[in-house]
Amino acid sequence: MLNSKSVRGWLSALGVSLATAFLVVSPFFWRGNASGHDIAFHASSWLDVAGQWKEGIVFPRWCEWANNGFGEPRFIFYPPLSWMLGAALGLVAPWNAVPGIFVVLAQTLAGSSMFVLGRRFFSAGPALFGAACYAANPYALLLVYMRSDFAEELACALLPLLLLAAVQLCGLLENHWRSGTRVTAIFALLFAGVWLCNAPAGVVASYSLTLLLVYAALAEKSLAPLWRGAGGLALGFALAGFYLFPAAYEQPWVNIGQALSSGLQPVQNFLYTATADPEHNAFNWIASSVAVLLVGMTAIVALLARRTTENPENEKVARRIWPVMVMLGAAATILMLRPRAVDGHPCCAIRLLCPSDVYAASRGRDLDWCGDPRGCGNGHFPGSQSLVGFRRYSRAAGCDCEWPGLRRNRRIRSGQGRSHRSARKSAAGRNPARKRGASAGPKGGNSHSEVDRRGERT
Repeated sequence: MLNSKSVRGWLSALGVSLATAFLVVSPFFWRGNASGHDIAFHASSWLDVAGQWKEGIVFPRWCEWANNGFGEPRFIFYPPLSWMLGAALGLVAPWNAVPGIFVVLAQTLAGSSMFVLGRRFFSAGPALFGAACYAANPYALLLVYMRSDFAEELACALLPLLLLAAVQLCGLLENHWRSGTRVTAIFALLFAGVWLCNAPAGVVASYSLTLLLVYAALAEKSLAPLWRGAGGLALGFALAGFYLFPAAYEQPWVNIGQALSSGLQPVQNFLYTATADPEHNAFNWIASSVAVLLVGMTAIVALLARRTTENPENEKVARRIWPVMVMLGAAATILMLRPRAVDGHPCCAIRLLCPSDVYAASRGRDLDWCGDPRGCGNGHFPGSQSLVGFRRYSRAAGCDCEWPGLRRNRRIRSGQGRSHRSARKSAAGRNPARKRGASAGPKGGNSHSEVDRRGERT
């Protein structure tokens, strides 16, 4: 049972978070809605879903009015929570007020969830201060006013609760949720919720939680945190499976690579990356400055808090949680730095992350399959059949490297390679010198490489 003091604390947290959220959107009242990068995408999704609901389609899959009325399977691939919440708000409020209401709800949830996390370590006052800071943190303002990424904003609101559930699940913090089964269920629900809000946030959460579980296993010198965490992650993926499995299964049916056009590729969005687009450079400079500001402020405040700890109980908890926060912060900082090019091409650094590439290279099959003795220089990668997945990943990362073997196999699969071979055979039949393998001079016709180039042009 909650006593009156606890109820007042929760109501205070809700009030502070709500007031901070209203301060975040206060310019909306006289300046109108912020028109960020993704406002048209989200607003059109909300309108489309609300219209389909009125027609009796409970869970839309096809966005009818996208691409000038030709449509697209947007709702198969985009996580559903944000566009369902936006459409639901549009049914009960004017459409011009929906973006502001969405931001208020998301930031109120963000502040409240941070209060829940902070209350485990601090008294009510510092926890309220942390809730207000998180509800109006610089990155949230960037999301609201420059990106209008409502899905990521909603996912960020769940992250404090997810972190709290994770540290309790792996045993780094005492479980106050009564049973291990209950904390596993809460962890799985929150993890699935992040994935159903925003897929990139789900990827970041997955890697971060895996790193956290590995650290917990090393700190506890036991595999129990890994088993509990693996169970929670598996349950979370299962809960989000109604979105993840169709999206993964139907991905080959669409040109998913167009989602990463110039300016949206990961390789173009590291700290202070310069491209040929001045508008992108300006936004990247602002986002990078926000990231550096947050990292610097966090480091300074963390050091000050570390030195002023007086409560022995809090000191004991801090010794267990402190390495976790340092590890996650360091990992996030490192991932924002642009990797240096290896052997003349930035993709070579990513290549080291592909286990199949290492395996294929160790078997000595790369040069045979690729047919390019130059190796990794000049942008040409030695390949293997196991590197098709890395080819797709490198495209998503903005590194469309030239692999002669893949190009040749693609022509063969499409039927062009067969016609090229038959053309070469017929040419060799008409030219005895070429049939015997002699080199054709200027009057002897095209060479093998010239036939290949002509075939590519056709």
